[in-house]
Amino acid sequence: MKIQSYLSEVTEQVRFAEAHPTIKNELESHILDTVDGLISLGNTEEQAIHEAINRMGSAGETGKKLDLIHRPYWDFGLLGGLTLLLIVGMVSMSHGLHGQAPICLDLYRRRSIGGCDVSQTPLC
Repeated sequence: MKIQSYLSEVTEQVRFAEAHPTIKNELESHILDTVDGLISLGNTEEQAIHEAINRMGSAGETGKKLDLIHRPYWDFGLLGGLTLLLIVGMVSMSHGLHGQAPICLDLYRRRSIGGCDVSQTPLC
């Protein structure tokens, strides 16, 4: 069918493959609505399909415009959070390698420093 080949040409221009079904459904709906309207005005089905596709514009140009709209996005909040966790982990490891962790562990085991109860106040 001519409509399906048009839709395939359009989606070939869109790099984000996950958007292809959505784009095809949306464009097909618009084309079929236009076809119905043109048929009710007295056009034959073939004329209506041809005119509806012409109104949508060239498949290449339509696809390129849709490619600009339908792009995968990065979740920068998640990316930032993971980066922060990575930095905190690296800093923690670096301090542990320089002898800080055993001191904190020793203070925790003794639970007091000079009469101060360490278990109630986190020092490390």
